Amino acid sequence: MSEREASPNYRNHNPTGKNQHKDCPPADDATVVRLLHEYHRKGIINKEKLSEIFKTVHGINISATTINRRKRKLGLYASAVTTRDTPDDVKLQLVLDAMAQDPERKMGARRIREAIFARTGTMLTRYEQFQGFSPLLGLNLLA
Repeated sequence: MSEREASPNYRNHNPTGKNQHKDCPPADDATVVRLLHEYHRKGIINKEKLSEIFKTVHGINISATTINRRKRKLGLYASAVTTRDTPDDVKLQLVLDAMAQDPERKMGARRIREAIFARTGTMLTRYEQFQGFSPLLGLNLLA
């Protein structure tokens, strides 16, 4: 027992650590972590939609704010953060690799973005991703 706890003025009002969110799974719940990774890989990233899916499909009561907090802790970000944090040379290589899979160059920026996500799980914004590379790649960003 610590010196503070031994003090007669110390009162722990919640010794068990339980709070009003009794139905919410703990932060280290493996099922929630697995499901968040699974849905992120499928491209379902909206926190409200995920909260509803968790509740209806899996019977897990978890709020949208908690989902957002857990995704941030796991490093699961949407396209804006990923695009900002990814170096330009890495983004260019991802685009070039995706374009190598399309020798006839029929894919536009949106399809290339989807191909990159499907192959690597890396979400990039459509416009920002190609802004500096479009003349080099011959892409029309407005398509």
